[in-house]
Amino acid sequence: MAVVDRHGYRVNSIVRNLRRQRANSMRAIMPDLGNPFFSAIFAGLQETLSAQGTDLLVADSRSVLRGGQSLLPHLREARVDGLVCFDGLLPQATRAELKAPDIASRVVFAY
Repeated sequence: MAVVDRHGYRVNSIVRNLRRQRANSMRAIMPDLGNPFFSAIFAGLQETLSAQGTDLLVADSRSVLRGGQSLLPHLREARVDGLVCFDGLLPQATRAELKAPDIASRVVFAY
């Protein structure tokens, strides 16, 4: 430990997460980040996840989908461990993507 301290070694969290196959982060997608209702939910979710050592990434579904982005890469590429979806008006095709067998167990629909 003295050598570790002397050389200033720090754990590389990216490498650690690859080995553990965990990202220690969740993504939440909400229809309107400016809505105070969602802000309160976001704050509670972040507080709960933070207590467990998990980061929370938040996105506004309107801008994500308007830009033609898929929600799957973060899940498939293990950049996040799961997704909480607060948007009940997602297009049917997007909801179907999120219900794919390799993804569905890591997605929670909360609307």
